[in-house]
Amino acid sequence: LNVTGGTLTLGDDSKEVSDWSSVSQFSGNVLYDFGQTQGFMWNTTADLFNQFYFDHGKYNYALADLSTGLWWVGPRDIVKLPLGVARQEFGSDPLSTVYHFRPSWEHYFAPVFSVKAVYGYSKERFVETDREDQNNVTRRYEITPNLYLFNRRHILSLSLGQEDASAEARRFSYRAPYAAISYYTRFATNTEIFLRYQYSNRDYKAAPLLYSEDRIDRRHGFSAVVSQTFLKRFFGSLAFNYI
Repeated sequence: LNVTGGTLTLGDDSKEVSDWSSVSQFSGNVLYDFGQTQGFMWNTTADLFNQFYFDHGKYNYALADLSTGLWWVGPRDIVKLPLGVARQEFGSDPLSTVYHFRPSWEHYFAPVFSVKAVYGYSKERFVETDREDQNNVTRRYEITPNLYLFNRRHILSLSLGQEDASAEARRFSYRAPYAAISYYTRFATNTEIFLRYQYSNRDYKAAPLLYSEDRIDRRHGFSAVVSQTFLKRFFGSLAFNYI
């Protein structure tokens, strides 16, 4: 690679590799209703994710996330105030701890149209001292109009947002506006289809080490999921993601 002052030869750890992995995920949710038709509720969620590589274990990744908070449901509004903490591991070693607050408000202007606003705040601290320059505070702002058609069998959503990360080192700090469009439909056969496209433009505040040009990541993401319910309580899904 051409870098400032000459060239850089990549080591084996930086070259392209391929591998198979196993992925395990657990999600739990407890919602306590105070008993009113509309009003306050308390929601608690727990998520565990683990990806284990068969040949390159140094890329193993695990995440444990716990959140809890108050919900309020009105005639046309849903307000959620989840507060949580997440713990990440990389290569089977502790990586970082993330404290997050992600309130949202969805207002239904009509049974077929709503607008949802989301604010996200997270503070991440890395365990290893050589990663301290990646310690960051990240904020996310998003607004999503939703269109519900034919008794919610067709849902069309358009999201506009921005993510701002302020890290200890400017080369890990960025501003990233993004836009996404998604479509969901459900058939009488209990088959569901979900399609999503997202574009983001992540503009970093400083160049990477050994480079003179600033870093800008333009990302196109495509997702397609087909799900089928069977035996009343089970479902299978096939997902394709391309970035």
